[in-house]
Amino acid sequence: ALIPKSDKFKRDPAHGLTFNQIESNNLSENELAIITYFPNTELGRSNATKWYNEFHKISHNIKVDHKIYILFEKNNNFNTGQMFNIGFKIVNNENSNFLFHSSNLIPNKELIKYYSCEPFNPIHLEAKEIDYHYNFNQMGTFMISGRDFVRLNGFSNEESCDPNLWYMTFMRMAFNNFTVDQPK
Repeated sequence: ALIPKSDKFKRDPAHGLTFNQIESNNLSENELAIITYFPNTELGRSNATKWYNEFHKISHNIKVDHKIYILFEKNNNFNTGQMFNIGFKIVNNENSNFLFHSSNLIPNKELIKYYSCEPFNPIHLEAKEIDYHYNFNQMGTFMISGRDFVRLNGFSNEESCDPNLWYMTFMRMAFNNFTVDQPK
C-alpha cells in the first residue's frame, strides 16, 4: 500500500489519523457501488474486459446487492480523483456504499468478504495487499459510505498522481477526525 501500515502509522500521532483492524463479519444492508476506470483506448477496453471477467468469477462471494461501474477516461490523463468523483455522481446515492477499486487488483476469496461489510469507517483494503491475486503497485482499493464520502468532500480533482491523491485523501480524513479501518 502507498500509505504506511497501521503499526508504523500508530507510532506517529502527529498526523491525526487513527487505524483500526476489523473483521469481515458486519454485513451491510446497503447496496455497494464498485467503481473502477480504464483509459479509453483499445488496450484500456481490452484490460477492462479482462478485469471484469476475472472479478466476475469471484463476485458471487459478495453477499450484498452490488453493481459494477467501469468508467473510461476520455483524455487518458489518469486523474484518479476526478474519475472516482464522477463515479460517485453517476451512482448519486448517499445511502450506498462505495468501493473505489484499483483496475489492477483482483481480491482473493478471503479479502472479498470485506466487500460485504458495512463501512462504519472508511476501509483501506489494500493494506492487506498480500491477499490480492496480483498487484502492480497501484493506489489500491478503498471503501466508504456515501455519507462519509460527502463529509470528506470527495477526492481531490487536482491530484492525478496516485501517491499524492492518497496523501491528500488521508489528510482530509485526519482533518475531519476519521478513523480508517483495515482488514485483520
